Amino acid sequence: MIRNLKNSLSLKIFLITFLMLFSVCALTYGFIAWVMPMTYTDDLNNKLDAYAQQLVEQLEQSTLEDCDPLLTRFSNAYDAALIITNEQGERVKASGNSLPTDHSGKATGGRMLFKMESIEYEGAEGGPVVKTSISSASTYPFSFSNGSEKYTLTVVGSVRAVNQAIQALGRIWPWLLIAVLLVSLFGSLFYVRYVTRPIVKISDIAQKMSRLEFNYYCDDRRGDEIGALGRSLNGLSDKLSFALTELRAANASLQQDIDKEREQEQRRLEFFSAVSHELKTPITVIKGQLEGMLAQVGVYQDRDKYLSRSLKVAKRMEGLVQEILTVSRMESSHYSLRNKGFDFSSLVRRKIEQFADLLEQKEMHLHVDMREPLFVRGDSDLLQKVIENLLSNAAFYSPPGEKITVLASKQENHICFSVENSGVRIPEEALPHLFEAFYRVEQSRNRQTGGSGLGLYLVKMILDRHSVSYQMENTTEGVRFSMQFPDQDASS
Repeated sequence: MIRNLKNSLSLKIFLITFLMLFSVCALTYGFIAWVMPMTYTDDLNNKLDAYAQQLVEQLEQSTLEDCDPLLTRFSNAYDAALIITNEQGERVKASGNSLPTDHSGKATGGRMLFKMESIEYEGAEGGPVVKTSISSASTYPFSFSNGSEKYTLTVVGSVRAVNQAIQALGRIWPWLLIAVLLVSLFGSLFYVRYVTRPIVKISDIAQKMSRLEFNYYCDDRRGDEIGALGRSLNGLSDKLSFALTELRAANASLQQDIDKEREQEQRRLEFFSAVSHELKTPITVIKGQLEGMLAQVGVYQDRDKYLSRSLKVAKRMEGLVQEILTVSRMESSHYSLRNKGFDFSSLVRRKIEQFADLLEQKEMHLHVDMREPLFVRGDSDLLQKVIENLLSNAAFYSPPGEKITVLASKQENHICFSVENSGVRIPEEALPHLFEAFYRVEQSRNRQTGGSGLGLYLVKMILDRHSVSYQMENTTEGVRFSMQFPDQDASS
């Protein structure tokens, strides 16, 4: 119970409100019970004083012998005790309840207070005797109409009505207690519901906000401070939700950058591992040939033959190093393209002429269908490497006597280019990997049957930098590489 009281605002406010209301109602009842008899007595005495003044006027018009009806009628009407005394203080007339004998007082022509003991009244219908104190009496000097002797009228008001009021309060106090309890109970419940319910609701929403749940709102439309607190909490929830969304987006973007950096680092490590493997073999070959020629062992005595072979290996290594340097420069964050408009068809023509001797040696047929001029915007030095690699692959991997088809045209606002070589086919599972660094369909890495594995990887990097779409696919006659330049005003 104590723990629930410490942890529950509603229970605390309910108990405090209940005790406050009960205390106020109890104090109010006690104050009324204490003040009401005095107030009621004063009111009765004031009225009795006014009626006594009228009685004195009537007595001054009457005689001592004829005043009994007046005294009896007044005593019965106002339930008061009347005493008439002469100048010597002797009682000459009395009516109503008798005064006790041990009183003191002297008429002085005005109102005099008498110190009284107590008077006993018999309860209604033979009920118990009620004993009540009397605190004052009023005196009025006067003279009868048939003489000049001075008399004093003493009027003592009855306390019967006051006692009845006190008895009534005593009889109804259990019902008043029940009424006080009910008022305190329902008042406390209403106060708790009106005040603490929205606070508890706001507390629940705040707890959900602490768990980063921002889908709950305080819908209380009150115009007081609690309503303002709820609206402020709603505003805070919206701002925190917006900030959290932005933070999550920033974290997601940062995570993507981190993943991309890790992926690039992994590719870089794989690239350097493949480079070291690619360079290790020709270096070992050249080293062995040179050592054999220096020692003049066996076949290596023919130096000219193996010097020629070493030179070919060195040239392949040079080409590989050049490709590696090109890839390294393009992967650098500081590398920028030298974009400018140029005639793409003229570039293709020049490269075709460079491969004319090779095609003639392999007795391959070349078919060119190209409209001129075809202007594109880009880095011409890099794009000529693309054309060179594509024509080199087509000539190198096609068997002798096959056909190479080169197409270039403008379709709508796009420049399209394709190279197709017949007599070969790439396994379907190998197509997605053709543009990876050092990947070769022929896995033996024999220089007589495969290249360095960087040609198509370099093509991919260059075309990606130019936002050119491309694909490699098998056709009914062989293999075709096609690419499409983006829509642009290349001639400008």
